[in-house]
Amino acid sequence: MVREQRRSVEHAEHLGDLRRFRAGLMVSTPTWCVFGVLDWIAATWGADGAATLTWLWTIRWGLLPVALVVLWGAFKAAPASPRLLRTLDIGLYGLAAWGVALMAVGYGGITSSYLTGILMVIVGRGAFTAQPWRSALLPNLVIASSAPVVMGVASLLVPAIRAQLASPAALATAVHYLFFIYGTMVLMVAASHYAWTLRRQLFESRSIGRYRLKHRLATGGMGEVWAAYHPGLKRDIALKILRSDASGDPTAIARFEREVKATSELSHPNTIRVFDFGSTDDGIFYYAMELLEGMTLSELVRAEGRIAPARAVHFIVQTALSLAEAHDRGIVHRDVKPANLFVTTAGNQPDFVKVLDFGIAKRVADAPRSAGDAGDAGDVEDEGEAELTGTGLVAGTPRYMAPEVVLGAEATPRSDVYGIGAVLYCLLTGRAPFDGMTPTAIYAAHLTDAVTEPSVLLGGSLAPELERIVLRCLAKDPSERFADAGELAHALQDLAVSWNPRRIATTKPPPPEPSAVGPDEPTALRGEISERGAG
Repeated sequence: MVREQRRSVEHAEHLGDLRRFRAGLMVSTPTWCVFGVLDWIAATWGADGAATLTWLWTIRWGLLPVALVVLWGAFKAAPASPRLLRTLDIGLYGLAAWGVALMAVGYGGITSSYLTGILMVIVGRGAFTAQPWRSALLPNLVIASSAPVVMGVASLLVPAIRAQLASPAALATAVHYLFFIYGTMVLMVAASHYAWTLRRQLFESRSIGRYRLKHRLATGGMGEVWAAYHPGLKRDIALKILRSDASGDPTAIARFEREVKATSELSHPNTIRVFDFGSTDDGIFYYAMELLEGMTLSELVRAEGRIAPARAVHFIVQTALSLAEAHDRGIVHRDVKPANLFVTTAGNQPDFVKVLDFGIAKRVADAPRSAGDAGDAGDVEDEGEAELTGTGLVAGTPRYMAPEVVLGAEATPRSDVYGIGAVLYCLLTGRAPFDGMTPTAIYAAHLTDAVTEPSVLLGGSLAPELERIVLRCLAKDPSERFADAGELAHALQDLAVSWNPRRIATTKPPPPEPSAVGPDEPTALRGEISERGAG
C-alpha cells in the first residue's frame, strides 16, 4: 500500500510540476526577448559595435524558437511524462545558461557582465520548481557549470580568452563570478527542497471532518478522492469529497447522496465498503470507504493480456455475486466495465474482486425490497433521474453498454448482465466485444453487429459451455439474457472450471492489441476510482 500511495502522490506532484514548468516558460520566454535590449546596449555603447550585436543576437534569437516550440507544442496533445519533463527542464534551462555563457565569450570573456545572467537562469528556474534536493541538484549543476566549461573550451579556440586567463585581475573577477553562481545554485537547491517538503506536509495537514488528508488520488467533474488517515481507527481510508464549487448545487448533492446510499446499502464482500458519510460545518460533503491496493481488471488486461479462462470466470463469478445483491435490492449499477472492477487481496485471498463506483446506479421502480429497505433507502431510485443524469444523456461507458440503454430505454438487471458479459469477453480475448473510433460507431455496433465468437479469436481453445454463457449475456434482446446477475453467477458456478488464485501460470497468453481496453479507460488510481474519476 505504501508503494501505491507513493505512486499516487508522485503523480499529483508531477501534474503540479507540469503547471509550474509551463508558467516558467510563459515568463522566461518574453524575458529572454526583452533582454535583447541589453545586447543592443552592450554593442552600441561598448567597443565592438555591430559585430558584437550580430554575435549576441544570433545566439539569443537562435535559441528562442526552441523555447517557443516547447511552450506551444510539447504539451498541446498530452501531458509530458516525468522523464520527458525532466529532459525538457534540464535541456531548456541548461540551453539558456549555455547561451548566456556563449554570449559572454563574444562580449568581455571571463570578466563579462553577461555571466550574471546565469544567476537569473538559476533563480528563474527555482522560482517555478519544488523538488527534493537530489532531483534539483543535476539541473542546477548543468546551469552553473555552463560558465567554466564554455570559457575553458573557448580558451583553446579564442586567443583573447586565453590571454585573460593569464591576467591575475581578470582571473580574480572570473572567480568572483563563479563563487556567486555556485553559491546561488546551492541556495536554490535548498529552497527547492524546502518548498517540496512544505508541499508534502500540506497534504498531511489538511483535514475533512475527523479525517486527515494525505494525498489526492483522483479528481473528476464534481468530486475528488483522497487517501486519508483516521486517527481513531489508526488506518488509512479513501475519502470521496464533493468539490466546494459543486457543494452549493442541489443536483450535485443529490447525486452524491444517491451514490453513498446505493453503496452503503450493500454488504456483499465483493462490493466496496462505505464506512462513513457526512458534511463539514462549511458545507463540504464527503464519505469514507476502504482504501484498496491492487489494480483494476482494465489494468490487468493491459499488463498481462488475455486472462486464462478459469481465472476470468473466477473474477466474473465474484462480480456477479456482488451485483446479485444489488439486483435483489433493486439497484442497477449501469456502468459495469473492467475499470470499475478492482482486483486486490482480502486477508490471504488474492485475486479478490471489489465492485466500484455506484455513482450512476439507480433503483428499478418495481424491484422487490426487503422490509428494511423502506424509508431513506427509497431515495436511491429514479425520482428526478432526468435531472440527476442530464436530460438526453446516455449513462454508462460505450464499450460495455447494453443495446437497450443505447436506445434510451431504462436500464435493468439484464443491462448489467450485458456489461458483465462484455467484461468477461474482454478478459478472455483481450478486447471489448465492439470497438470503434467514435462512441457513435460503438453504439451502432452494439445495436446491429454480431459479436465475434471468442473461440474464433482464441483459435477454438474455449470451452463451448463458457462461450454459450458469454454470447447469451451479449444477446441483443434483453429477454434472451440471464434475468439478473444471480442467475448468471449460478450458471458460471455450474461450470466444471476452477481457479487457484495462488497458482502462478507458467505460460502467458499473447498480449492484446494496443486498443484492447480502449482509450476511454485510463489507468485507475488507488481507492474507489474508475474511468469516471471522482465525478
